[in-house]
Amino acid sequence: MKKILLFQMDNPLKVKQAIATMRLRVESIPNEKFNITIDSLINGSKEEEAPYSGEIPQGSLLLMCGLNNTEIDQVLYRLRSQKITTTYKAVLTQTNQGWNALELYKEMEKERQEIEARKNN
Repeated sequence: MKKILLFQMDNPLKVKQAIATMRLRVESIPNEKFNITIDSLINGSKEEEAPYSGEIPQGSLLLMCGLNNTEIDQVLYRLRSQKITTTYKAVLTQTNQGWNALELYKEMEKERQEIEARKNN
């Protein structure tokens, strides 16, 4: 299923409007669901997890699920043209679909730090 999940986005409506003609489903994920696997969030599984009430990572995250390369490029172009920013952008993979949002944030921050370290060397 082609879908975009938004985590802690200040402007989910702007994202929806920017990509409206692409006919992609856009869902804002509440912080209480940060402990549910990405796969379950995408497929709407009724996991019996207690609502998450722990510490929330900093920044916003946009996760593109099931999109091909052309669609990914189009989403990124539309977000840039509308000046919609997000801290992290990610694509669903076989590896990260079993993670929860907290694990995804942790990996995105790790990758950001590695990129910054390479720039400084």
